Amino acid sequence: NDINDIIEERLNEFKKLNVLNYEEYLNYNEANETNAETFKRIIIIIDELVDDSINFIYFENKLIYINQLSKKVGIEINYVIRDLKYITNSIISSFELRLLFKSSKLLSEKIINNENGYYLKPNGDIIISEKNSGVRIQTPLITVEEINNILKFIIKN
Repeated sequence: NDINDIIEERLNEFKKLNVLNYEEYLNYNEANETNAETFKRIIIIIDELVDDSINFIYFENKLIYINQLSKKVGIEINYVIRDLKYITNSIISSFELRLLFKSSKLLSEKIINNENGYYLKPNGDIIISEKNSGVRIQTPLITVEEINNILKFIIKN
């Protein structure tokens, strides 16, 4: 599915929720637990983008729009950033919770407003930043193969 298809599908579902006087998909699901027509949560993982500034501006607007709708329509977005050119102040401000692994000083300053990400250890050391506070924790080291297995599981289910 393309990101536009996901938006269109969820907006149609959101219209159904409004007609039935529900504010969020979770309210509907709680009230209709026995009904087979509950709404599933969607997790979107965005890992790489085409290197095209026109496409990126379009993508940025869509990302912010989906993020604003996310709680009401049951979409969770995980946006993986590997390059400074794919992060803007608009995107940063629309994500309250940020996870930062070892990174450059510039990327760290952009994401969590300080250079502490530069001093992290490369094997699972992480800063969890929410609003203006951050906590440094040690997570288990996960290999690329394990991440691919997790993604296959998520896609399958």
